Amino acid sequence: MEIAVRHVARGDVASVAELLDGLVGELTVARGGPELVGDHLDLVRAAARGDLTLGRDPLEPLDGRRLVVGTIDGVVVGMASARHQRTRAGRRGVVDCCYVEPGARRVGVGEALLADVVGWLGRTGCDAVDTVALPGRRDGKSLLEANGFKARLIVMHRPL
Repeated sequence: MEIAVRHVARGDVASVAELLDGLVGELTVARGGPELVGDHLDLVRAAARGDLTLGRDPLEPLDGRRLVVGTIDGVVVGMASARHQRTRAGRRGVVDCCYVEPGARRVGVGEALLADVVGWLGRTGCDAVDTVALPGRRDGKSLLEANGFKARLIVMHRPL
């Protein structure tokens, strides 16, 4: 079994859209998931329209975003997206999503995707990286903790 990560290509738009549909489907039933989907609809909508920035040099993305796919034996089974965010302290990276389809989990694809986007953020001038983990999603939290992430902020929410 060969696991690889590569920059998204034009031929991956349908696969990325399917992966995002899977991610949205899982999140809509998770505690806090609908709000997270709402906060990231820009990426979901862009993938659905097929108008992602594709085929560019991954070290110089057009919009400061990196989108990669994870493959097993050449078949796309996961994706990750990261971007730059300016802060008062400098430049922080944000991993907007890292998703692997359920049948391809626990074999290293998620770790490879995270390593790729976090490495890119470091190489392109970020001094830290943020991402989110939903309450009750132990698998996602465990993946992040195993890759050096730790909680620094807990967001509390109350609908009105």
